[in-house]
Amino acid sequence: MTPFDRVETERLVLRRPTADDLDDLHRIHADPRTWLHKPELRHDSREESTRQLAIWLAHWGERGYGYWTVELDGEVIGFGGLMLIPRWQGRQDVLNLYYRFDPAQWGRGYATETARAAIELADRELPHLPVVARIRPSNEESVAVAERAGLARRPEWDDAEFMVFSA
Repeated sequence: MTPFDRVETERLVLRRPTADDLDDLHRIHADPRTWLHKPELRHDSREESTRQLAIWLAHWGERGYGYWTVELDGEVIGFGGLMLIPRWQGRQDVLNLYYRFDPAQWGRGYATETARAAIELADRELPHLPVVARIRPSNEESVAVAERAGLARRPEWDDAEFMVFSA
């Protein structure tokens, strides 16, 4: 067991995903509203969600951390956390901050709560790895989450597609 396996915030349980999370992963990742700013990555089939979950589970198995399943009162409302991007932009390893929630849960601060927990745990357990959030400029909501979680814009790390935020 690692410190990342199960984290409790004020309102949420952030836990290591399991194969049983496939239906919820597909439900959230197939919803076009969750991919408004990157529609080409929406899951059009359960097979896509199955492949995504397999990648997440393998990362957990190799690293002992990864993207969490996020629960509120025992119900899965989203996914979020940190995953390693090796040699990002040809430089160094970084932790990619990710959050994706059921649209019915938007606007309640759950993404910010998840992001803050991930950043705090990374600072304590993986201090040698910077946390980054790569966000499309049109995604104002995600920018606001990153800023509320304590990340600042790093324009020198931007690329043609994404603005980058980091601690």
